[in-house]
Amino acid sequence: MDNEIERELFNEAVQYFGDKEAALLWFNTPNITLGGHKPGEYCKKEFGYLKVRDLVNRMKHGITA
Repeated sequence: MDNEIERELFNEAVQYFGDKEAALLWFNTPNITLGGHKPGEYCKKEFGYLKVRDLVNRMKHGITA
């Protein structure tokens, strides 16, 4: 990840997915919740980081919709 904020978000995803490989796969896979964008690219857009972080937190708490 490119900066400290993204690193923090990446670490949260690693905790959720269990390892770095799985988190990287998720960040690089188009996501329907993000309109088909990859989370890793989407978090570089204005306000995108917040939406991706919200998505990770929702997954961590079992909220899928």
